Amino acid sequence: EMILPSMNKDIDFIHGSQNYFIIVRNGTIITVFDTISQEKEGEIVSNESKIVDCKIDQTFGLIVFLSSNDILHIHSLQNMNQIKAIDLNDFHPRQFLITSRWGFILVECLNCLILYDVNGMFIKRIEKDYSIKYWTSIRCYKDFDYVVFENDREEIGIFEAFNPSTTLQILTQVNSPV
Repeated sequence: EMILPSMNKDIDFIHGSQNYFIIVRNGTIITVFDTISQEKEGEIVSNESKIVDCKIDQTFGLIVFLSSNDILHIHSLQNMNQIKAIDLNDFHPRQFLITSRWGFILVECLNCLILYDVNGMFIKRIEKDYSIKYWTSIRCYKDFDYVVFENDREEIGIFEAFNPSTTLQILTQVNSPV
């Protein structure tokens, strides 16, 4: 039996990581499934506000979501319990990324990037003057996390996740959005 046809049509987005995937429905319900058995592993419900971004990462055992009231929620994949909630109201968060090697949680806000470790402990804030339209995490052969991105200036760039301001490089300018 397929899972998706049996779900109602209010699916906002789907995200996967190795043996798990999540479905966000009605802007408030995160359902975790096993990709092999397709069995439901658990649910997280956001009672206070809508979910605007959500990721699952099996390597680090995390489900992380950003709610419309500017709270970043970090939950355990193992038992769905909340590990930490971070109030980002002063920074107007837009989206976040979990890096592939070290599990840094990098939050893009209106005028800055904020870096947290895998447990949600603050590392640093980095000012920026562009908006990220798309980004993804990659790791280099020396085990550093890098972020490849497209910004609102139609530039493709890269930076090392731990040191965005000192390692930022614009690779190319494009004539239209990628």
